[in-house]
Amino acid sequence: MFPVSIARHSDPTAALRGAMEPLGGMACIVAPGEAVLIKPNNVVGRYMPGTVTSAEIVAGLAKLVVESGGKPFIGENDLDFDPVAECFMDSCARHYRDALDRVGLPEVPLVNLSKDEQVSVDLPGAKVFKNTRIARRVLEADKIIDAPVMKTHDQTQITLGIKNLKGLLPVSQRRRSHSLGVEQAIVDLCAYIRPALVVIDGTTAAEGMGPTGGTPFRMDLVVASANALAADMVGATIMGFDFKDIHFIRYGVDSHLGPRNLDDIEVLGLPIAAVRRPFVTAQSVVLEQYRQMGIEVVAHNACSGCWAEFRHIYYSLGDQRGKVAGLRFVLGQVRDLSPGPKTIVVGSCAKAVAGCGRFVEGCPPQHSQIEAAVCAEADIDPAKIDTYM
Repeated sequence: MFPVSIARHSDPTAALRGAMEPLGGMACIVAPGEAVLIKPNNVVGRYMPGTVTSAEIVAGLAKLVVESGGKPFIGENDLDFDPVAECFMDSCARHYRDALDRVGLPEVPLVNLSKDEQVSVDLPGAKVFKNTRIARRVLEADKIIDAPVMKTHDQTQITLGIKNLKGLLPVSQRRRSHSLGVEQAIVDLCAYIRPALVVIDGTTAAEGMGPTGGTPFRMDLVVASANALAADMVGATIMGFDFKDIHFIRYGVDSHLGPRNLDDIEVLGLPIAAVRRPFVTAQSVVLEQYRQMGIEVVAHNACSGCWAEFRHIYYSLGDQRGKVAGLRFVLGQVRDLSPGPKTIVVGSCAKAVAGCGRFVEGCPPQHSQIEAAVCAEADIDPAKIDTYM
């Protein structure tokens, strides 16, 4: 059985300690003298509860590590693909430093992993992400504590422990993971990293257009486990998802990262049913945005890859959005469709109805290909599309 602990308290520090106690406390994870990397989720250049990991949770984890005799440090890569954007040390780290001061740990290092030496490594047994570069400090840590936020995601439906590990990679390798199929790539990375502890920060969660544009709300919840897959299965279920519909969780099961189903998990503390709260999905927000633009979307079992590339056009269209009313997009395993004007069929899964409109092949097709089809159908000048948005 794989233990997963659930605790709720209005005080984040109390919720964290409440989640750790049924697991035996941090002393069951960290041995005296061990160097422990705490990896938060800092995906934007400012402190946004529900989008980035709570400063109280990060400082609380550092406190527990110190109490167990460990030597914690907090590490994160630069936050944005834009090289002039704020880096970790200029944004969320300020809040973490203040929280560390409040718990009496001003000496705990905050490390921008992007500035560390990058080491090339092979990932044995990986299915797609067979090698990468990663900061030496990550590789030399004795233990890694993975501290994600409980939130939805516009590409992978949710982002929890397994997805948060991608932030350990430099920008070039994060981009590469997407080109190889990000949901299998993050499972390959998790199999190599094997965090010693996953602590899901649901003190403030976020739903809708995550990972950075979601709507935050209080849950006062912390979920903890020594197994990343088990933590994510429970987290997904709390959020109202069937974890079997989450691709990276299925891939994690296939890669033997942990339990195969909830029957293999021992839930400690609060039961899932007591804290379950279905989240508004990013996909539902996308569909409403497109409805307001006059776009019809026909989708059935479309994968996150096609959704992500399709979603991109919302941003790249910019001030040309007003010209796309009347378009119809078809994604996923659609087998029956009436031909119609201004129809764009997206992705190899929809090939059965390719004759019903302009077909954009690929698994998934690149957003630039979808944008080209939109320009052709909506009579938009391609020069006015920001393909690299």
